[in-house]
Amino acid sequence: MFGRFYITNLEVPSTYDGKNALTLSRNRQHDRIYALAIGDTYLIGSGIVSSFRIGANRSYIPKVVDDFGKWTDFGVNAPYNPAPSPSLSVSGGNGFSIGSGSSIINTDAGGPNPSISEDLSWIRGKHQIGFGGTYFYSILNYISGVTSAGSMSFDGSTSGLGLADFLLGKASQWSQGNVQSYLYSRRHYYGAYVQDSWKATPRFTVNYGLRWEPYIAYTNKHGWLMHFDQDLFAQGIRSTTYPNGPAGLIFPGDPQWTPGGNRIAHDRWNIFLPRLGVVWDPKGDGSMAIRASAGIFTDQAALYSGSGMAQGFGSVITQRNVNMAEPWASYPGGNPLPVVFDRNYKFSQNAAYITANLHWHPTTVNQFAVSIQKQVRTDWLLAVNYIGNTTSHLANAAQLNPAVFLGLGPCVLNTPTGPVNMTVCSTTQNTNQRRVLSLQNPQEGQYYANLSLVDDGGTMSYNALYTQVQKRLSRGTTLLANYTWSHCIGDVFNTNPGNNGNSAVTPFNRRADRSNCNTSDQRHVFNMSGTVQTPKFSSRALKLIASDWQFSPIVKIKSGQFFTVSIGTDNALNGEQGSNQRPDLVLGVSPYASKKSVDGWLNRDAFAIPQRGTLGNLGMNTLVGPGQVQIDMAVQRTFPLSEGKTVQFRGEAFNLPNHLNPSAPVSALNQGAFGKIQSDISGTSGLSPGNQRILQFALKFVF
Repeated sequence: MFGRFYITNLEVPSTYDGKNALTLSRNRQHDRIYALAIGDTYLIGSGIVSSFRIGANRSYIPKVVDDFGKWTDFGVNAPYNPAPSPSLSVSGGNGFSIGSGSSIINTDAGGPNPSISEDLSWIRGKHQIGFGGTYFYSILNYISGVTSAGSMSFDGSTSGLGLADFLLGKASQWSQGNVQSYLYSRRHYYGAYVQDSWKATPRFTVNYGLRWEPYIAYTNKHGWLMHFDQDLFAQGIRSTTYPNGPAGLIFPGDPQWTPGGNRIAHDRWNIFLPRLGVVWDPKGDGSMAIRASAGIFTDQAALYSGSGMAQGFGSVITQRNVNMAEPWASYPGGNPLPVVFDRNYKFSQNAAYITANLHWHPTTVNQFAVSIQKQVRTDWLLAVNYIGNTTSHLANAAQLNPAVFLGLGPCVLNTPTGPVNMTVCSTTQNTNQRRVLSLQNPQEGQYYANLSLVDDGGTMSYNALYTQVQKRLSRGTTLLANYTWSHCIGDVFNTNPGNNGNSAVTPFNRRADRSNCNTSDQRHVFNMSGTVQTPKFSSRALKLIASDWQFSPIVKIKSGQFFTVSIGTDNALNGEQGSNQRPDLVLGVSPYASKKSVDGWLNRDAFAIPQRGTLGNLGMNTLVGPGQVQIDMAVQRTFPLSEGKTVQFRGEAFNLPNHLNPSAPVSALNQGAFGKIQSDISGTSGLSPGNQRILQFALKFVF
């Protein structure tokens, strides 16, 4: 029997230096996690072992807002300022940003999350049978104001240069919402399995099993969920729970809320997942093994995925093409914030929404692998492996309410107040009037701006050749090296479009964005680690200076990350972010610079802005950035002092040669630094900003 309890604290400092607004990137965090585990392993009888576990954990992760200033301090008439942390971005030309998604009002409180499991192992003849079950209850109390402090964007829509628009006070977009504890999510998890490892012959073993893992949709304690139904919108049917809501929007308590109660989706109890594996020793001497396996696995999305994180509970309202000094001037009735969300709430116009599939399927992964391992002599092991998987029901986001391009000539648009003559039919100023729902029903459609569907229809595949060489300790050396050649392709994964309702994909065409996987598709990866120990020299001087040193290098070499070139502005006039719209690739022109460097990785002449109102032919994640080389080193030696007493010296170097590993280049065409590389990813496996060479030394006295 065992038991353990621990408390973990993590302090993350703010990036704000107290003076420079450009350092407003990440708030200070004070993270604390509590964890309790109790277990017992018990021999029930001959060949039967029971492993029983219970546990619980709890977390509290607040973000402490930096005291930078309120919008009103800078002459902006936005009186609702729950926190002095405005967000502003300027793109197009030489841009900059103040604040980010990590400098927001946010408190994540999880738990207590209890769990219990029981596993039984029974050896009977040639079979080792296992069966058991798990129950886990998870709680998420999440308070957020991701847009409550207000976010303003300048992309050059007015003058062609974002910085000029900023100086003119002409913002392309203004978004702001409530601070609301909109997530009080709870979920039950059940799982049970039975498996058997059958030694069919002395040289052939079969492992097979079946797991029952139902999908239990999470619930919201207060019923703060919503769903948009296209058919209900067309029929003009409104919610009875919130009678002032627009047509098509339903909530728990409405008769059309088919999951019942406060569930976000229907439960699925009949999910059974088979698994099979075999091992064959072809020679019978233990020097070679051939393995093959296949299995089906599922994954359940996080407790914030697909929830109603926008209008009402978060009240995110977006205005396009506003005057910086008066961002609410064109909004009917002026500044609508803050709002009190109750049964009689008056729903705001041009609001962002997120809706999810009420008949949700959990993400399902089919995994398969084949491996051949061969021992060479006494201390070498060679392995060749094929690893693959296919994913179905991959979560992604689709825009249901994009703006429709109606040409650049004059036209008449139907609006809630009647027909309006437009000199130019499609502009960024009339984006909301051109949205699908507004064109279908202007009176009801005026309440909807971006409307993103979190869907479960995406797919993905991954295939890899994985080779490995391993040398066990002999003659003072060990070696472990592996090389992976792989390819991942799939639809855009997205479980949480964010409060602004943007989907980041081509409206009504998921396959147009199918591409190389963004972070998991690194075609070539080589890793090597080892240990070399200097011998014991016979010379007294050499023995004192050079004996018993241990050198442990780690080498990582990876091909570059894929990235996407974007236009940076809403050239398609569909209401989606410019960072989601891609240019045309000019036929016959290389997209890369003739001499690729940090000062110029891309060839600007290879990309052309598509015709107004259209999308470019360039795919997502089709261009690749620089590769990475990372070398780390550890040096260690133990010095004996007397019997039972030693001093151990250890030195470690991360990024030993201080090698620069450039990140992907600036990839928005409207940026002045387009094609230049402005950050590095040294020492982070290529996924986040990196470090220069880091050295650390330690002495340890052992007695």
